[in-house]
Amino acid sequence: MELDPDKREVRCDGCATVWGVWQTNFQCLCGRQFTADEVDNAVREIIAAAALLARVIEQNQQMLGEIRRMGNDSARSWLMKVVEGVGSALGTGLGHLVGFLAKLLF
Repeated sequence: MELDPDKREVRCDGCATVWGVWQTNFQCLCGRQFTADEVDNAVREIIAAAALLARVIEQNQQMLGEIRRMGNDSARSWLMKVVEGVGSALGTGLGHLVGFLAKLLF
């Protein structure tokens, strides 16, 4: 079978009969036949479902990126608070030490 998309025609390799693509019938091994419109609708549904799935995957990746970013920002914020707390405690401790040494020396 040869398909000419420009002319929208199909040609049989065996007998050279030519017919329009939309007059094509598809036959299952069980004997059931499907029209070109039925096959076209099924293909369009598959394409629409695949496009929807692609959008869902893209949105999930964006959401995962946002969650990771929020987690990194949260961890960074927590670490900065710990560092500030330690720095403050060290600063206070050093201040007391310097004050104590100043009292001892003077």
